Amino acid sequence: MAEGVLLPRAPHDDVLMRAGRCGLYAVLVLSSLLVARVGDYTAGDIVLVLTVGVTLFAVAATCTWGRRHELPIAALLIFSTIVGGGALSGLRAQSAGSTLAVVARLVLVILVLPWIAKILLPRPELVRRALTAFAVGCGICGAGTIVQFVFGSNAIPGTAITDAGRFAGFTQNVSDTGGVCCAGVVLALALLVSADRRARVIPLLALIGSAFGLLLSGSVSGLISTVVGALVLLLTGVLRPRAALLAVLGSAAFISAVVGIQVAAGALNPLQRILQTTGNSADARYDTAGSRVSTYTEALRKIGENPVVGAGLDPNSTIVDGIYPAHNLFIAALYCGGALLLVGITIAVFRPLGTGVLRRRREPLVAIGLAVALTELVFAMTAPSLYNRYFWIPVALLLAAAALRPASAPAAPATSPSPSPNLETAWSGGVSTTVAFARAGDPSTRHPGGRHLGW
Repeated sequence: MAEGVLLPRAPHDDVLMRAGRCGLYAVLVLSSLLVARVGDYTAGDIVLVLTVGVTLFAVAATCTWGRRHELPIAALLIFSTIVGGGALSGLRAQSAGSTLAVVARLVLVILVLPWIAKILLPRPELVRRALTAFAVGCGICGAGTIVQFVFGSNAIPGTAITDAGRFAGFTQNVSDTGGVCCAGVVLALALLVSADRRARVIPLLALIGSAFGLLLSGSVSGLISTVVGALVLLLTGVLRPRAALLAVLGSAAFISAVVGIQVAAGALNPLQRILQTTGNSADARYDTAGSRVSTYTEALRKIGENPVVGAGLDPNSTIVDGIYPAHNLFIAALYCGGALLLVGITIAVFRPLGTGVLRRRREPLVAIGLAVALTELVFAMTAPSLYNRYFWIPVALLLAAAALRPASAPAAPATSPSPSPNLETAWSGGVSTTVAFARAGDPSTRHPGGRHLGW
């Protein structure tokens, strides 16, 4: 065979990649259904591990390995700081074993999940399906609050209704429901306004379910985050002014209808929840804004005593005031894992900026991913989102969207076969999604979690 001739892919490449892709779609749906568990593990985590295994096998079966593959600096920094910070915090943790288990989970959702997303989603239509799958999961989670309203809290085992009339849906905590559904509202709205008419049914249903979940969960943080996400959609052009006006009018009508449901259930409407949360109501038990500030103050005081070695990542070690963990992503990272973990989390959160997402913010899929990721980032400023799936999944999907060929880039030659994604660019978040195949005679060719205050 002459040098320069491309070797064909393995015949089972498509089968393996499709299996991995289906697994990823299942992960994106199940990740929002936190009550779906097998023992101590969520169904989403179990399917994610299986999907990673299938993807690794598919990559190994279709790549010709030559010299040693090198990971980009960003991935190496994230891995080393997360593992190093987590390991050091295990020295102070109440449970070193549980802390190391959380470190493994962080590596899985922060590094491995974006990597397989970029491997399995090399085309725009696949990224859009993945976004739709995540929106569907959010909608189902939100629809669970309707089930609880109609049939009571026992209708969904493992979840509850608070004494303030707040519904948890298919999560185990009303704050988690708010975090899931704020992303669902922004994502489903973006998919709805950017889809063809025939493809609007699923986003519409996801939007309705997520909107119910957002309001019935009573999450003030979720409401604020949703407004931020909608503004990003407007600024990036996904949401046109006319569509934005219709969305505002529709939201007003929808909120009015849901308020009637809340009154019937003895729950607080959104305005009452805001007053209650900010301490402007008669019941001081629900002044969660004040409680959050208390966790920040106490965490920062303890961080000053030892900013290098964290207190530990196991659930008990994350508690800062005897009741709650620090309800802020970056403060929690510093308190639980020390300076190293904070560096790793910060790089991981802002890594998409290095892929040019701001420059490409007018591209629909990039803009949608950016809006949902920023929605969750705002939510994480008042929630213990250190290893929550619904926080890191939008980051992974944004990286997958950014890895697509820019709309202005020249098309690939028509004579080239459709290759599998490149391992190196998948880790780095670059725009190239092709893998080089070996040429004959060229062996070097490489191809915190914890308890929530419930705001």
